Amino acid sequence: LRSCFQTFKLIQSKCDPGNEDIQTHQSLTSFFDDLELTIADYWEKRLLQDFSITNIYGESVALYENAFMNNHSTMLIIDPDNGQILDANRAASEYYGYSIKTLKSMVITDINLLTDPEIRFEMAKASSTNRTSFQFRHRLASGEIRDVEVKTGPIQLQGKSCLFSIVYDVTEQKKAQKYLTENEERLRKFMDAVDETIVLFDESLNLIEFNKAAEELFPGAGVHINQHLSLLFDKFLEEYNLIEIFKAQSSDEAYVFQTTLRSPNSAETHLEIDAFRVGTGLAVIIRDISKQKQYEYNLQFSAHHDPLTKLPNRTSFYDRLGQAIKKASRNDSKLAVLFIDLDGFKAVNYL
Repeated sequence: LRSCFQTFKLIQSKCDPGNEDIQTHQSLTSFFDDLELTIADYWEKRLLQDFSITNIYGESVALYENAFMNNHSTMLIIDPDNGQILDANRAASEYYGYSIKTLKSMVITDINLLTDPEIRFEMAKASSTNRTSFQFRHRLASGEIRDVEVKTGPIQLQGKSCLFSIVYDVTEQKKAQKYLTENEERLRKFMDAVDETIVLFDESLNLIEFNKAAEELFPGAGVHINQHLSLLFDKFLEEYNLIEIFKAQSSDEAYVFQTTLRSPNSAETHLEIDAFRVGTGLAVIIRDISKQKQYEYNLQFSAHHDPLTKLPNRTSFYDRLGQAIKKASRNDSKLAVLFIDLDGFKAVNYL
């Protein structure tokens, strides 16, 4: 065809269009002009097609091989209209367990657990560049389900908008995150279930966590995240106690002490405070020991007082007498003891 075309061009240049064969001449001219355009268009499309097949990015074949086919990241190119996998690299073949040829015969729904409408919705969002990162669950050739994070965005391929996706396996991260979340939930439930006040501080001694009991001990706006330890405790702790708590952050030993809170109505609350290091931070556990203190007082009172009259009993007398004798001995002084009998008191005592 090219030889005929060139021969015709040579004849055309020597012919006079004014002769009687002018109509034939014009027909041949039109025919070969169309033929020239057809040949040129064919070879242009063929070259572009071959070039696109070997190099979808418009770069050199070597660059394509390194940037896509030989890349260690799992990569897919997807048609957003129908979900067809247009291309996949070797890492994708190894990850999914399919050959590249098989992957290119599949649609994204063959590996994505989402339904077709859900996937189309996600691909539409990615195609419009509203989002670039997605969380999916993909099925491998073995049937195993893996959690993946897909970084995707639109690219132009042969004049068509496609999705270029990089797939990252985040299964282990998901498991670790789930384990961490479950532990945090268990810790939160445990903290809220106990009666003790629990407050946790970071390495700068700023509050990062507290339980419901802390809200009751510090009512209103008395406790809040990022509050410094000194501001939280300055209302009821002595300065030396605060200093010891600060020392506990850098010590392997806990600092335990007791203190008393006095409310505006003069009611006393006895507290035991346990401060110890946790990592680089500090944990403080506050226990209300008011009932324990009251029990100890009642036990001590019962041991030294008559349960009926509430007067000191013989045990209390011997204790006080012993103390008085020791004091007199230290001061080199005399001690007198008076024994007074109340007539008829025994009968009253037995009532």
